Amino acid sequence: MGTSGFVLNVSVSVCLCCRLNCTPCAGLCPKLCTGVQTIDSVTAAQALRGCTVLNGSLVIKIRGGNNIAAELEANLGQLEEITGYLTIRRAYALVSLSFLRKLRLIRGETQEVGNYSFYALDNQNLRQLWDWSKHNLTIQQGRMFFHYNAKLCLSEIRKMEEVTGTKDRHTKNDIAIRTNGDQASCKAAPPCLNVAHSIARIITPN
Repeated sequence: MGTSGFVLNVSVSVCLCCRLNCTPCAGLCPKLCTGVQTIDSVTAAQALRGCTVLNGSLVIKIRGGNNIAAELEANLGQLEEITGYLTIRRAYALVSLSFLRKLRLIRGETQEVGNYSFYALDNQNLRQLWDWSKHNLTIQQGRMFFHYNAKLCLSEIRKMEEVTGTKDRHTKNDIAIRTNGDQASCKAAPPCLNVAHSIARIITPN
């Protein structure tokens, strides 16, 4: 688990003598985790507790449980970088991805089939990605995929395109217009006209 402490620097000379030099960490010490990590339960998330860099990919498909958002933030909230891809698939327990509160970089060095570095499929209750007024995320390589996220408005997806720098990479079918946000109130209501006031002005005698 990454905690405040020291990073060990090892210097080996030609004569095979070894000099140890410890320098204090700036905040939490980095913790590297590896592999394709699948989060389908709180127990699986606990295996990544304290990880700051995932040298691999993250697949989240958690379908239920108690206090899910708090548990995921406690275990995945320190993750800052994913070198591969991030997939959210049939994660029915998720309303938001804000539990990945420190995630700032998806490198996309390995990708989902179809060259996707961010993949969101069939998340029935997902309403928000991040609070884009406070969160910044870069996707260096690859495209994004959004299909069958019934409560996720297209405006939220379009904002992610702009923030992550992926807007100009997508092809026509990467982001489904009909199956994202189709069960949500996504369009702002038109402004109401003050009809009574207008009529009153018309019928008021000079």
